[in-house]
Amino acid sequence: MPQGGQDRPVAQFGSGESFAEAVAATLKHTPVNIRALESTSILCIPAKQLESCTSPHAFLLRENLSTEMSKKIGVLTQTLSVVGEPRLSDRIMAYLRTLPQDADGRVEVPMNRQEWATYLRAADKSLIRELSTLQKEGILEVDGRFIRVL
Repeated sequence: MPQGGQDRPVAQFGSGESFAEAVAATLKHTPVNIRALESTSILCIPAKQLESCTSPHAFLLRENLSTEMSKKIGVLTQTLSVVGEPRLSDRIMAYLRTLPQDADGRVEVPMNRQEWATYLRAADKSLIRELSTLQKEGILEVDGRFIRVL
């Protein structure tokens, strides 16, 4: 998604996954660039033709696409709520709220700091500095990938 003159990743999809319907339904008027990171073949299924097809296979395909799109829309909505926050500290807190807590109230960040910084649209050093500030202010307790909101 374009932001501040740069493309920022919103989602990454692997082999066999679909993306267009979820992006269109969630982002509506926001332009999105799609880049293939490796050799790619794209199958385009016209929605109107699929909708009018009476084949049992078409029914199964529609059902599968609906299920997958529901999942994708949930993930993209969550992602956009995080990257939509203007301040880095707000993006950090919004992201941490999306992660499951353990019995001690800690969450485990499932990516390394560089990946997390990219996800939050920030420089790695800015993320480290902001986490340190939030820890000094008594807002977070950081222990490697485990973080507890205090």
